[in-house]
Formats: sequence, structure tokens, C-alpha cells
Amino acid sequence: MAGLVQPLIFPVMWARDAAASFLRTPSEMRALIEAAGFRTQTWDLMGVIPGLTPGAPVLAHNIYHLVMGDAMAASAQAGDRNRDEGRMVTVQAVFGDNAQPSAFTLAHSSSTPSGVLLTRYARSSEVRTGAFEEVE
Repeated sequence: MAGLVQPLIFPVMWARDAAASFLRTPSEMRALIEAAGFRTQTWDLMGVIPGLTPGAPVLAHNIYHLVMGDAMAASAQAGDRNRDEGRMVTVQAVFGDNAQPSAFTLAHSSSTPSGVLLTRYARSSEVRTGAFEEVE
């Protein structure tokens, strides 16, 4: 998502220049998602993407390198700089659709001659919560 510092440095993974990049700020994106009916359960602005080492070499067997070829190195460098300079931010979020949690029971099961399993579940009760020690 777009950071506080603009403009982005190009190329990035999704665009070679600004004409093809349409990043929104985290607050704009959250508003759009919530306007679509989803409820925010968690929303964390990430300073560092877990598992990502800035400046690390791109491995030759990486799928991005295989697809993008030589352009991958420039995109990775620009991405590192964009993150370091606050031009691009990452949000880790979980959204729901206001559905009520419930427990389900298998109502019907069958399989096709080729082995595809077809199942139908029905709501059976509310979800039980608590510690493992409390389960009967």
C-alpha cells in the first residue's frame, strides 16, 4: 500500500512506471474493504515483512525470477528502497463478513465414480469455547 512518502521508485513487481501503479493508502484501502461489508478483526501496519530480509539476493529458482527474468533484480532493489523510505507499506489484516460462528455436522456425503467426495454440512449448534481442560 502507499506509504507517507511519495512517489514510488520504479520498477516495482506490479508496474514498470507510475502509469500502471494504483496503490492506495492503508486508510483508503480499509475504508473500501469495510464499505464492501467486511468487518475488520485485525489490522496491523507492518514495518518489516516477516521472513523477508531486505537486500537479500533473489534466488534463481524463485518463481518471480523465473517469470520476470533480469527485471527482477531492479524490482527487488526498488521494493527494498520503497519500504525503507516509507514509500510503500504492508498491512497484515483479517476481515470477516459479520457471519456468526457456529458448529457444523456432516449432513450428507457421497462420492462420484472418479472418486470426488461431495459433502454437505448443516449448522448444528453454537461454537463451544474454552480451555482444553474443560472439554468433556
